Amino acid sequence: MIETQISVTEKYNTNVTTEQEQIIEYTLKTNTDNSIITTTFNLNITKKDINTLTNNNWLNDQIINFYLNLIAEDNTNKPNLPKIHIMNFFFVPMLKTLGYNTVKRWTRKIDIFTNNLIIIPVHKNNNHWTLATIDLNNRI
Repeated sequence: MIETQISVTEKYNTNVTTEQEQIIEYTLKTNTDNSIITTTFNLNITKKDINTLTNNNWLNDQIINFYLNLIAEDNTNKPNLPKIHIMNFFFVPMLKTLGYNTVKRWTRKIDIFTNNLIIIPVHKNNNHWTLATIDLNNRI
């Protein structure tokens, strides 16, 4: 059987440049699973994290937090979109196990009530991601 090499662009139908594709291929081939690929939003994204995006793997908490932070960052540059605040994935587990006093300081540097939406990622039974949202515009 002859294997054909499929590029990242063809496989995932993306609009990356040839140079970007070469960087992606090199990074995925040469790094170990624990190699840090990028540090953004105070999150270290490793090759292992990136691999959760392939082959029908389960997404991990780092990828969920990273993507939600990308959404929040994008929203800050678009005034026509609702202002959002993203809670970290660890918010719900910490609240459930250690209580309110543990998480109350997580928003001490911001006025959370100036947002339109608060988005909270929830990992149910370690096999399903869902989002809880608090719509501050429709408070009752």
